[in-house]
Amino acid sequence: MSSGPLAPLGARASVAGPADPRAIRPGVDHNVMRKLNRSLVLDVLRSDGPISRADIAKLTSLGKPTVSAIIDELRLEGLVREVGVGAVSAAGGRRSQRRRR
Repeated sequence: MSSGPLAPLGARASVAGPADPRAIRPGVDHNVMRKLNRSLVLDVLRSDGPISRADIAKLTSLGKPTVSAIIDELRLEGLVREVGVGAVSAAGGRRSQRRRR
């Protein structure tokens, strides 16, 4: 797993914009934000390989529901597939599903 969030176009840098991605300025086109979020998720999948939805959310600073919705769309389009499960953490809980582009 990489050591930081990814910016659009695959550059290794902090995610540009406000610290909270939900802090959208009035008048920002939500379709543009949706495309940007999708690009962030695809960049993480390209660079980090098989990765869980939770890890994608951490790396992109997107909410887990947003990441899940994007992954579901990408799966329907045949761009992402599930490739297995992750290890159980020391804290327990459900094993994560790994995704791959």
